[in-house]
Amino acid sequence: MRLFHIKNSLLLTLLFIGCESSPSGSKWSSAIDDIAMEAMNTGKVAGISVGVAYGDSEFFKGYGMADLELDVPTPDDAIYEIGSVTKQFTAAGILKLAEEGKIDLNADIREYLGSDSEFPDKKGYNTQGHIIPVIRLLDHTSGIKGYTEMPSARPLFVQDLPRDSLISLFSDHPFDFPPGEQMIYNNSAYFLAGLIIEKVSGKTYSDYVEENFFKPLGMDNSSYCSNEAIWKNRAHGYDTDRETGEMINKGYIVHSIPYAAGSLCSTVRDLVKWNQALHKGSILSNSVYRQMITPGQLNDGTILRYAQGLSLTKVANRKAIHHGGGINGFLSQSLYFPEEDLTVVVLVNTSGPISPSQIAENIAIKILGNIEEAEKSYNLSASELQQFSKNYTGVTRGRKVNVEINDNGKNLTYIIKRVEEKRGEAYSEAEEQPEPKILKYKGEGIFRDGRTIFIFSKKLDELRIDFGGGYSILKSK
Repeated sequence: MRLFHIKNSLLLTLLFIGCESSPSGSKWSSAIDDIAMEAMNTGKVAGISVGVAYGDSEFFKGYGMADLELDVPTPDDAIYEIGSVTKQFTAAGILKLAEEGKIDLNADIREYLGSDSEFPDKKGYNTQGHIIPVIRLLDHTSGIKGYTEMPSARPLFVQDLPRDSLISLFSDHPFDFPPGEQMIYNNSAYFLAGLIIEKVSGKTYSDYVEENFFKPLGMDNSSYCSNEAIWKNRAHGYDTDRETGEMINKGYIVHSIPYAAGSLCSTVRDLVKWNQALHKGSILSNSVYRQMITPGQLNDGTILRYAQGLSLTKVANRKAIHHGGGINGFLSQSLYFPEEDLTVVVLVNTSGPISPSQIAENIAIKILGNIEEAEKSYNLSASELQQFSKNYTGVTRGRKVNVEINDNGKNLTYIIKRVEEKRGEAYSEAEEQPEPKILKYKGEGIFRDGRTIFIFSKKLDELRIDFGGGYSILKSK
């Protein structure tokens, strides 16, 4: 979950100091140091924490600064806001309650979000005539408008208002698509999932996660985030000024807004514990865990690369289960390789160009070795390329877009442009893609750009874009 507003500020000086708790003889600890310090030496991140569990070895270390203004080095147990890594805790809570017979995952959400004080009209959540199974909240296929992409919601991010203020805002907007027809990453859905946990458990979301996950696992430095509480080893967050590229103090946000979609705080040590417990059967029964990591499916049978609060895209060309997060001042990555039983967690206290996902992937490659992807690419004739040259329109996360497909004589290229919107429609002002990008042909109407897959229908009247964390269906113009 990425929510921040950026203001101008002076560049702050970095001191690169680390605290370590790791097997000193580990053959990969020095390699992790090199990877982390390469990121630190860019001057674009305040601090980084790394946690690794592999075989009998564990590694926990902080780099850089937890507080730039007071020159406080990053301790190995620094507490960070983890953003959307929260979603796997929310998904696990829903599935655990389903296992206990308290939630029917296939039931319409109105069975649990009925008439009460959370809803302004006292009639329950407004599904606008749609049936939304609970399970569709967890794999982002509900079609509900995402509030973090709505400009009209932004003034609420700094106000501690009743929940119905936010709910009424996104529930009144038209759906992006009918439930199960597409996938768009959706924080509104996880907000509602948190309400369901509270309704059926009789506990606050914070208490439920604490009692069912944090305490049993000894995650002593994990909790629901608070702007008021004083916590030892809390890292301060920083944003990056869009104009100058300088680090500045993070934008303010009240934690009633990210809620079950992104308001947990934790450490790399605690998140390594969580990964080990979740993926080794200490949290959910085997059957429920298998359901949690089973990819979602659209109404037409399309298999997604996202499960329940967990992404399933390959990392370092290996099978991986992972999720990243972003919130004002913080970025995170929680990564698990099931076949190798390797956990890598990277947390940073700067929203900016340094990617914890890339750091985590580089660490995994150092530990496991590199696998070269044996991908075949095919060439198309000039006339074949011309057939694909069309414009497609549809909805991706936070915006309506036109995707222009062109050929440059050798390859197909694509460029994404915003669609001018009608007054009153709610989408964020996402930046346009500045330059065309090349698509590699993989055969049978399938092209790729990195991990993003472009699938053209046989009649070329439809383009499906599988982002991994989203699946959009666009129509030719």
